[in-house]
Amino acid sequence: MKSVFGLSTAKPIEMAILLALSVIIGITLSWTNAYSAPKPKLPTVSKANWNSRKLVLTVKGRNWGGGQSLVLNDAITGEILGTTQVDLRGKWQMAVSNPAEVPCRVRASAGGQSALRDVKKAPVAYGSATSSLATFAFNDLGMHCYDSDFSVFAILPPFNVLRAQVVRKGSGGTMPEILDSLGAGVSYAAFLDANGAQISCSLCHENPLNGDH
Repeated sequence: MKSVFGLSTAKPIEMAILLALSVIIGITLSWTNAYSAPKPKLPTVSKANWNSRKLVLTVKGRNWGGGQSLVLNDAITGEILGTTQVDLRGKWQMAVSNPAEVPCRVRASAGGQSALRDVKKAPVAYGSATSSLATFAFNDLGMHCYDSDFSVFAILPPFNVLRAQVVRKGSGGTMPEILDSLGAGVSYAAFLDANGAQISCSLCHENPLNGDH
C-alpha cells in the first residue's frame, strides 16, 4: 500500500480485506453489547412480615415504575389490604394495622405487573395443611388441560374459561362446606416468579411436581 500526497492508494483486494475486517469487528461489538447489557430488574415484593405483638403487617417492594399507583391484596382471598404510591426510585412501603384476617401470602399489582410474597410469621403459613380453605381450579377445555396438582395452572387465551370452587375443609367431625361468592372471593393474575422465568412454549416446560407438560 503506497501513499500519494498523504492519501491511501490501496489495491482493490486490500480494500476488500479492510472492509471485511471492519464488518467483522462491528458484528463482534454488537454481539458483545447485546449479551453484556444488564437484564432489567423485575418488580418484587422484597419484604412481608407480620408483627403479632403490634398487630401490624409490613410490606415493602422495589423495582416498580416510579409514580405508579400500587394495590396490595391478600393473594388467597383477593381482599384489598391497601393502596400506595411508588416513589421515584421504584420503591414503596405499606403498614397494614390490625387487618381483619392476616394473609399468608400477599400480591402487589401496579402498571399491569404483579408480584407475590409469602408473609413471614403469619399465623397460617402459605400451603400449610392447617389452612381452612381449599381451592380447585379447572377450565372448559377438558382433561387435556388438566394437571394433577394446582401449583401450576395453564390457560389458553383468548377463548378459555377459568372456573374455580372454594371449599371450607371439615374439622372436628363437621362436613366440608362448598362456598359461594358470598363466602369467598377468587381472583387470578399472571406474574413473573422471583427468577423472572417467562414461558413462551408450553411443550418446552414441565410441571416439576408431576412431570407433566
